[in-house]
Amino acid sequence: MNKITAEKCREILTHFKSLNIQGHLLEEGKQILQALEIALQVLEAEPVADVVAWNHPSEERKCSVQLRRFDLKPGPLFMLAPQTTTDTYRQIENDDWIEWGGGACKLPGNSDVEIRQRGGRVIRCKADMHTWWWRGGANDIIAYRVIEMMGGKDE
Repeated sequence: MNKITAEKCREILTHFKSLNIQGHLLEEGKQILQALEIALQVLEAEPVADVVAWNHPSEERKCSVQLRRFDLKPGPLFMLAPQTTTDTYRQIENDDWIEWGGGACKLPGNSDVEIRQRGGRVIRCKADMHTWWWRGGANDIIAYRVIEMMGGKDE
C-alpha cells in the first residue's frame, strides 16, 4: 500500500465534499470527510523546528532546537497547531453557518448555498452566482451554508 499524498487526499476530500453537498453521505461518510480534512492539514504541515543537538543518553536528557518560525508561543511543540475546527465542524457548530474571510470559493459552482452578506442580507443561490472575494462593501460574503438537497434541509 502506498502512502497517501496531500494531492491524493485533496482529490478524495473534494469527492467526499461533493457527495456531502448532494446529500449522498451517511453518518460514516461524514466522519470520513472530517478525518480527511484533518489528514490534509497534517499532510500539508511544514516543520516548525529542527533538533540540532542531542546529549548522550546517560546524561540528563537535553535537546537544542532551532526554530524555523518566530510566531510560536510557549508550550508543546507540534508540526502544526492542533485544529479540530474544519469546515464540517464549523458548519455543524454554528447553526450550519461557516464564517467566510474572502477569497476563492471552495465549493463546486453548482452547489446550493445560502450566503450572508456584510450588510445583513441572506441570499439563497448557486455558489458560482456571487463573487466570494471581498471588496470591502455591504455585498461581501461573510458566512455561508450549504443547502442539503436530500435529507430534509431543502424547503
